[in-house]
Amino acid sequence: MACFAIFTLAVILLSTDVFCGKNDPYEPEFDYQKLVIKQLHDMEESGKNRDGEFEKRKEEMYKLLKNLKDTKATINTLKEDLEMLDAQGYRGVSTFTRWGHTECGGDAEIVYSGYMGGSYFSYTGSGSNYVCLTSEPIYNEYTASAATIGWMYGVEYMLGHGFDSHDAPCVVCRIPRNSVIMIPGTNQCNEGWKLEYRGYLASQAYNQQNKKYICLDERPQSIPNSSAKQNGAYLYLVEGRCPSLHSPPYINNYELTCAVCSFTSQD
Repeated sequence: MACFAIFTLAVILLSTDVFCGKNDPYEPEFDYQKLVIKQLHDMEESGKNRDGEFEKRKEEMYKLLKNLKDTKATINTLKEDLEMLDAQGYRGVSTFTRWGHTECGGDAEIVYSGYMGGSYFSYTGSGSNYVCLTSEPIYNEYTASAATIGWMYGVEYMLGHGFDSHDAPCVVCRIPRNSVIMIPGTNQCNEGWKLEYRGYLASQAYNQQNKKYICLDERPQSIPNSSAKQNGAYLYLVEGRCPSLHSPPYINNYELTCAVCSFTSQD
């Protein structure tokens, strides 16, 4: 409307000789009249452009406000979910490996089960830890050759009591608690902690390749039909050596126990 009014005013002014005071179209003032009309036309177009830019900015603002509203709704939903989980006592989850067993027990759920693996007992290379290999391997590209690469062997018990040379199983467990630790030297958990399983500290023999200490279940199981001695990685119980190991409380040549314990933080 404003632009139309400006244009109308220009026509009226020009038609009444406001700009030149004459009616002769050949006078120089006629060029000036055309210039004024052009400027007024440009002003009208500029107003249209500004109106269009305003509408564009307004539309962008509405989109931002809508996104902000949606984000706030999502935050409120997440907050309600967290409050519900807090009310149910949910504080997170954690996982642990139960060495020498195929079941988790208690309220723990099985993530996967499989076979203990490690590097050859007398080799100095490859990994220095035991791993829990899945019982359902999936291969990608491979080269079937025995080149200079890392090797993975099965783990055999060297415990006596009819367990020698049997292959060791394992299971990875998930629990609804956010902290889990292995405590070497005891088969009990601290007050407020939950016992997941207890057992004996185990590793390879002192004169073999170093292996990480693990907590072997106190009632170890074995993989069926695996009693033949194949060599590979070994698993021995660990004894304390005093007086290098402080005595008391530790006793020389006693097998060391262990406990896997979990805890739910209230923070």
